[in-house]
Amino acid sequence: MGVIEQGKIDRIKQLLKWHPRGMTISDLSTRFPMNRNLMAKYLDLLLISGQVEMQVIGAAKVYFLTHRIPISAMLEFSSDLVIMLDADARILQVNEPVLLLFDVKKDALIGTRIHETEIPFIRDLPVNGIPENFGSAGESGTEISYMIQGKRHAFRMKRIPAVFEDGSQGITFIIEDITVRNTYQEKLKESEERFRSVTEVSPFPMSIIDPCGCHLFLNRSFVTTFGYTQDEIPDGKNWVDRAFPDPADKEKAIKFWHTGPTGTPKNEPKPQRFPIHCKNGTVRNVYFIPVDLLDGSRVFVGRDVTEQEEALRLRDLLASIIQSSDEALIELTREGRIASWNPAAERMYGYHDDEVLRNPFGLLVPPGHQDDLEIFMRRVWQGEYIQRHEMKMIRKNGAVMDALITITTIKGSEGGIAGASSIVRDITKEKMEQHLREFEDRYRTLVEDINVGIYRSTADPHGRFVWGNTALLNILGYHSMVDLQEINIIDVFSEPDKRKQLLEELHRNGFVKNRILPLKKKDGTQIAVCVTALAEFDEKRQVTLINGIVQDITGYINAGIVQSAPDSVNNLL
Repeated sequence: MGVIEQGKIDRIKQLLKWHPRGMTISDLSTRFPMNRNLMAKYLDLLLISGQVEMQVIGAAKVYFLTHRIPISAMLEFSSDLVIMLDADARILQVNEPVLLLFDVKKDALIGTRIHETEIPFIRDLPVNGIPENFGSAGESGTEISYMIQGKRHAFRMKRIPAVFEDGSQGITFIIEDITVRNTYQEKLKESEERFRSVTEVSPFPMSIIDPCGCHLFLNRSFVTTFGYTQDEIPDGKNWVDRAFPDPADKEKAIKFWHTGPTGTPKNEPKPQRFPIHCKNGTVRNVYFIPVDLLDGSRVFVGRDVTEQEEALRLRDLLASIIQSSDEALIELTREGRIASWNPAAERMYGYHDDEVLRNPFGLLVPPGHQDDLEIFMRRVWQGEYIQRHEMKMIRKNGAVMDALITITTIKGSEGGIAGASSIVRDITKEKMEQHLREFEDRYRTLVEDINVGIYRSTADPHGRFVWGNTALLNILGYHSMVDLQEINIIDVFSEPDKRKQLLEELHRNGFVKNRILPLKKKDGTQIAVCVTALAEFDEKRQVTLINGIVQDITGYINAGIVQSAPDSVNNLL
């Protein structure tokens, strides 16, 4: 073709620039004093060098000025390493990132074959087959790792065949330093693994919902607590439909899921309590707190407070029982000191809290019984459960009382004995009543064995028997005390006025002695009895009850041994 004239090339390119719709060889030859063959050769050169583009339209070839930017012009704008080689693997061009990475001057590389350089990375560039591979589409990125100046670097390398402006062939390496990206990805992967490992062992239910409302992640605690797997609740809609059957709860949950708690700043998430219906039919009370992620996803962290709330409810119930109990509840430390007690204990012993707390339990035991307390507490600290143990105790005013104690040890967090809890009941009155019952039993046994009628009755005009012994029943002819209690005493008197006189004398003197009275038995038989009675008065000096002794003296009177006068009875007795 002869010598290539740069002026002619520039003129052809100028014509193409003025005609952006393209020009044929004939159009260019007409506008430019050059024959078609020579124009075709120039166009081929420009086409090979990438400065023009050609399209076949019908039977004509139409040429356009290329809109691509030459690689050489892009070198200095790329952050990637760019190394351009000719067909002989000679370095034609490198950009600034190459010089900075290898700390080398440009003059030391340009024009040098790569196997002659002192830089191992450049020497190892894969240049085999450059002429044969020319015209191929280029290689996809290949990742390599290389040690440069004592530091491990990771690269993604692309090898692209190139045609230069003079028509020569070569290859361009575009090398992306992905060290930082790989390090970030490794850290991200490590962070994700840590996140998953932490969330999987976390006792708190956790879920992640993407901006479209789909569940990205449910941790093990979430599935264990609520029973739903990710397949069962793939998105928020399925979740609220299952967990919130109540419409009001569902509306509240949907609003919370989308916006968070009402009135809460976005950067200050606040937990909100929800009743969650689990797969097994139970309801768990859970506080959820939302956390917004940078990608628009939301993390919900739950805290199950069902057992905690139940424990608080039981604690309040127990506290209410303790406060309202009529029995003294006393808690002791491991050292045997009073740690707490309830109002019933305050009423029982007479001490206020500040007078007794932190004092030894022995404060409540009278002198002379301390050894008994020591033996008792030794059994307690050995872990023995002691039920209904009787012990003498003392009030603040010095009064000694009989107490019944039930005591058990309190276990600490590590299983050891941390203290003791006791229930104390004042049985002083019960003991007195027991002694009274025993006395009454002995008295009843005694009076049942004597041949004299003994009775207890009311003091109203008609009168009723409250109690009487067997001898009284025999005297009056009745079979049981029930039968005797059903009659009026005045009906037993043969002369009703005698009953009135008896009551008047009892009211006046408080007693009568050896009074002979005419009575009649159940069958109507007339008898004479000798009565001695003692009155019981109320605060108004009214006779309320009468206690008396009755002796049948009918036989003595009939025999003439006893007269109707009291003196004769005294002589008999």
